[in-house]
Amino acid sequence: ASNYTLTGGTHNFTVNRRVVGVSGTRLYDATTNAVASDLSTHANLVGSQTLTLSGTGTLSNANVGNNKTVTLNTLALGNGSNGGLAANYTLTGGTHQLTVNQRPLNATLARQYDGTTNAAGSDLSSFDALQGGETLTLSGSGTAANDNVANGISVSSLGSLALVNGTGLASNYSLNSAAINITQRVLNSSGSKTYDANTNALAGAITLSNLVSGEALNHSGTATTSSANAGSYTISNLSGISIADGSGGAASNYTLTGGTHNFTVNRRVVGVSGTRLYDATTNAVASDLSTHANLVGSQTLTLSGTGTLSNANVGNNKTVTLNTLALGNGSNGGLAANYTLTGGTHQLTVNQRPLNATLARQYDGTTNAAGSDLSSFDALQGGETLTLSGSGTAANDNVANGISVSSLGSLALVNGTGLASNYSLNSAAINITQRVLNSSGSKTYDANTNALAGAITLSNLVSGEALNHSGTATTSSANAGSYTISNLSGISIADGSGGAASNYTLTGGTHNFTVNRR
Repeated sequence: ASNYTLTGGTHNFTVNRRVVGVSGTRLYDATTNAVASDLSTHANLVGSQTLTLSGTGTLSNANVGNNKTVTLNTLALGNGSNGGLAANYTLTGGTHQLTVNQRPLNATLARQYDGTTNAAGSDLSSFDALQGGETLTLSGSGTAANDNVANGISVSSLGSLALVNGTGLASNYSLNSAAINITQRVLNSSGSKTYDANTNALAGAITLSNLVSGEALNHSGTATTSSANAGSYTISNLSGISIADGSGGAASNYTLTGGTHNFTVNRRVVGVSGTRLYDATTNAVASDLSTHANLVGSQTLTLSGTGTLSNANVGNNKTVTLNTLALGNGSNGGLAANYTLTGGTHQLTVNQRPLNATLARQYDGTTNAAGSDLSSFDALQGGETLTLSGSGTAANDNVANGISVSSLGSLALVNGTGLASNYSLNSAAINITQRVLNSSGSKTYDANTNALAGAITLSNLVSGEALNHSGTATTSSANAGSYTISNLSGISIADGSGGAASNYTLTGGTHNFTVNRR
């Protein structure tokens, strides 16, 4: 060392900038930015010196990761405190790292009341802190703190709820908590009534649906259809009907608003009935079915067409098949469209048709009116025939037309081509015609054609009756022989012992006269 000296030499010394490393943490934000504020740890500073940091570095990707390398980009040091000068330090060559942690999400679920505490991922409504417009879904299910309608019910147990990739990665997030909004369960309803001419849809005619299994509600009030007429209606929100707690069901968990509420006004079933007389047909014409049952109030309907009976015979309340029978609009608001014959009880009573019998016979001195003397009936139907048995009593026994049979006695209808049971014998009259007399007589040839009354004997008189007769008839020849004298012309009859001439006639009888040889 005695051979050297520092004096006079050139002596250079360099103080190099101290290399600083920066690091920090932040939550996932869907960017690759490493901003200065997130890099709060500055390593390798001297003593208590501090520096500031500005600008933004860059990560290789945005995803969650530990100690991810930061490219400096615009990151720059600035003067700090305690003598810390940026000029004494450099970021170049340092180790710069940023840990990106999962961003915690709070999920909001939403569903209608279902009577359970189930909080299903499929009921996801929103997340509170998704980044960069990303989306995620939710799987599994948790348990809500209660099952009733309310907002913000805590999901007290997240259970198997798990984030699922959407446009973002589930691994960049964590599920911090969940809450569920349980809204009122929307009820539907259906109902029906029979047309009653008003627009009321009473609660008792309405059935609520979409209730949770095992729950029931009470409902009351009256809804209103848009028309009183038969048809299908939708009642908006079932206005007029209110719900109340029922068996196992709380009304506060339900609403009628927004449901589908259908109500049907069914046609009112009308039964028609009536009576008519037997007419040998199976027709039940509208005009005979004059009683229309089950109409509303004072409404009336008309009826047209023809129904059918199973047979033509007399009977009570015989079933009518509708065939062409049809309702028509009537009065006092009666519209056929609000009624139907289908399903109704339709009956027609077919009564016996009353017959007036006319009998006819020659005078026989009695008031006997025998069925065997039947001439005609006045009202047989469809070309049918009947006969008459038994006998009655005429009002008198003399010749006349239309003598009343004052007692029908044992007169009775008898089957012919028609059935007697389809008719009744209402009355009878008898036409008693003059009894036709016969005669016979003879004389000894006297060269003239005279047949004197004294030579003639009348016959076919009623037993016990006698007539007087006078005058001269004429034979066709004066010669001996047997002759017939037509109607015994020239001879007249007169009342006799017990006999009235008005009850007899010579016309039409057999009148024989013999001229014996002299």
